[in-house]
Amino acid sequence: LGHAACVSALLEHGAAVNHVAQDGCTALVAASLKGHATCVSALLAHGADVELRTSTGANALARACGRSSSLRVVQLLCAHGASAALHDTDPNCRARLAHVREAEIGANPVSDWLRRVERWTTRLHYVEILTQAKVVTALRDGADVHAGDGQADAPTPLSIARAVLLEHPEHAAAALVAAAAGPWSRETHRLFPAGPRARAVDLLIL
Repeated sequence: LGHAACVSALLEHGAAVNHVAQDGCTALVAASLKGHATCVSALLAHGADVELRTSTGANALARACGRSSSLRVVQLLCAHGASAALHDTDPNCRARLAHVREAEIGANPVSDWLRRVERWTTRLHYVEILTQAKVVTALRDGADVHAGDGQADAPTPLSIARAVLLEHPEHAAAALVAAAAGPWSRETHRLFPAGPRARAVDLLIL
């Protein structure tokens, strides 16, 4: 692995994206282990399963936190549904994530990232690294911009989006989350799930 163009070409010609090799690894696990972000991106774009595990129980995120750890790979996996929350992971993955988190603050960008997202509970929490299309899809699928972990100080997709917008006012994906938190309008209609969209149309007809 390491040649993203070759990976994409193979996938486009029918290669099974979630094929498990003799060593128990999928291509996504292998690319994550080596820190090949472009290959990971290509595999995810073709539907690679982030939670498929090796024979030892490790998933791609756990492997991405190994010796060749890449912050971009970790972020890509999380943005595609891999959970970095310790309570959501298999014991084998939990041990790896816990070990990485123990690094000193500032010593390892992956460690800092994992500590930062530990309480994020939905894919929409990762709004700062999601594309506009993925945010729209999540919102239309019913993602809650107010979702948290149940604690009073819980970070929510909306609070994260607002923080991102303070530093980067032009951040389009964060702006979509902020807009979805407001009242319905013709401009925000596309951000709501099918039911509310249909109801809005009915009300406008009436």
